Amino acid sequence: MVKEVMLTFKLRYPRKQLFNSILCVFFVIFTVGFYSDLNQVNGIVEKSTTSPILHSKIHIIGNEGWSEFKSAGNCTGSGTEADPYLLADYTIDGGNNGTIILLENSTVFFKIENMTFQNGGSSYRDAGIQMFHVNNAIIQNNRFFNVSFGIYAQYSNDTLIVGNEFLGEHGISLEYCWETMIYFNTFNTNRFFIFSLKHHSLTHQMSKEEFDYSYGGQNFTSRLGNYYSSEPNTDRDNDGIGESSMVYKDEHDGYIEYADDFCLVKPISYYTLYGPATKSIPGFSVFQILELLALTTILSVNSKTKFAVKTKIDRIEQ
Repeated sequence: MVKEVMLTFKLRYPRKQLFNSILCVFFVIFTVGFYSDLNQVNGIVEKSTTSPILHSKIHIIGNEGWSEFKSAGNCTGSGTEADPYLLADYTIDGGNNGTIILLENSTVFFKIENMTFQNGGSSYRDAGIQMFHVNNAIIQNNRFFNVSFGIYAQYSNDTLIVGNEFLGEHGISLEYCWETMIYFNTFNTNRFFIFSLKHHSLTHQMSKEEFDYSYGGQNFTSRLGNYYSSEPNTDRDNDGIGESSMVYKDEHDGYIEYADDFCLVKPISYYTLYGPATKSIPGFSVFQILELLALTTILSVNSKTKFAVKTKIDRIEQ
C-alpha cells in the first residue's frame, strides 16, 4: 500500500513542475512580444546601415506635390493621419551644396524615417530637411551628418522630432512654429542644439508622457528629454536621466526660451525605448505587473506542491 501511494506521488507532481516551467516561458515570450510590438508602433527601431545612396535632392510643393511624389514611386502611404506618406530607408548625399530636402506649403500627414542626410551646403539656412509652411510632420530615427542645420523650419506646426542623431554644425532651428515635440534625440553639434524664436514658437523639448525604457541593464519609466553633447550631467540614481535641466535663455532679456528637465546622460544608442508607459495599477508599468504576476503564480504553484507533498507523507506515515 505504501509502495502504491509513493508511485502515485512520483507520477503526479512532475506534471505541476512542468506546468510551472511552461507558465514561466509563456510570460517571458508574452512580455518580450508585447514590448517588441510597442517598439514598432512607436517608431523607435534600429536604423538600417545598408540604405541605398541617392545623389538627387528632393523638393515637394503642396499636397499635390506629395501625391505626385508617391505616383513616381518615391514613397508610400496616403497622406492621412492613420496612413501618412512615408519616405524611408535612403541615404541622400547633398554634394556639399544647398538643402537636401525642401518641403513647402503642405497639410497632409507624412513621415520621414530611417534616413541619412549628409554633406549639405554650408550657408546659414542650408539643412538636411527644410520646411516652410508645412504641418503634420513626423521626423524620426534619422541621421544628420555634415550639414549646416539638421532641420530648419518656418511657419510649420504640429511636428514630432524623435529618435534622431544630429552630428552637424547646428541641430534644429524653428521660427514661428507651434506645437513642436522634440525628445529622445542625440545632439552632438558644434554650435547650438535647438534654436526657437521666443514668443513666436511653442516648442516642447521633452516628452509629455512617460515611457518604459531600459538603460544599463535595468528597466525604468520616465518622461524623456534629449542628449546634449557639451552639457555633462550627473545621474545619481543611474536611470539615464540627468539631475540638472538644460535651459536656454534669451541673450538680451534673460527669459527662458525653453527647458529640458529630463536630459539624457548618454546618446540614445545607450537606451532601449519600449513605448509609452501603460499603467493599469498606479505606480507600476505593464512590465512590472507581468513580472509580479508571473512570480505570484510560480510561488502559488510551489506552495500547493509543498502542501500536497506534506499531505502524502503524512498519509504514508499513518
